[in-house]
Amino acid sequence: MSRLYFLATTAVAICAAGAAAAADLPRKAPLQPVAAAVPFTWTGVYLGGHVGYGWANSRWSDLTSGESVSVKNNGVLGGGQIGFNYQMGTWVVGIEADYSASGIKGASSIVVDPVDGDQSNVNPHLRWTSLVTARLGYAVDRYLPYIKGGVAFGDIRYGFNNLTTGLSGSQTMRRTGWTVGAGVEAALDRNWSLRLEYDYIQFSAKNTALPDEDGLVQPVNNRHQSHQLRLGVNYRFGG
Repeated sequence: MSRLYFLATTAVAICAAGAAAAADLPRKAPLQPVAAAVPFTWTGVYLGGHVGYGWANSRWSDLTSGESVSVKNNGVLGGGQIGFNYQMGTWVVGIEADYSASGIKGASSIVVDPVDGDQSNVNPHLRWTSLVTARLGYAVDRYLPYIKGGVAFGDIRYGFNNLTTGLSGSQTMRRTGWTVGAGVEAALDRNWSLRLEYDYIQFSAKNTALPDEDGLVQPVNNRHQSHQLRLGVNYRFGG
């Protein structure tokens, strides 16, 4: 009987000592919930700028004689853009408006009057362009290849210098047309991105009357097109 009492007493003492030791152990802090990462999106309003280089071709056709001449020139350009993107899964749709001041000029071409043989220099200068386009892209994580298309506006100044008589003049035309292009944009973080873009601009043909060296007017038809390569940076709000 005394042996059973001794064993029971010992067991109770061991259990009490274990409970006391467990009470003295530090308690683990409760696990905090981990916030889920917010997925990247191209949705939002953005504002940016660009620089680039352009090439142009201006074709003149004399409506009286049927003679024609093409004038090619090139130069730098730069400006800004504003737009909005909306992402649906991997597809991104958007709209954008831009403005570019242009120095696409410099080359000239000699035109020979088929009537009196006078020679004239023709020097067009594409002074600015503005594009309003819709965009469609396919998002590959933080890369966005896209295509675009829409309406184009431009201001072209044509200078004329008669090499025979020394008379000169100029005329400025506001033009409208269409544009298509493609590019790829890469996000640097949730707000900033870089892009490289190509744009083709075709202005509608226009008939006009230009003054000649004899004080008369010469009816002509003009077509003007431009190829432009642009490097741009955008800041997207609300990233």
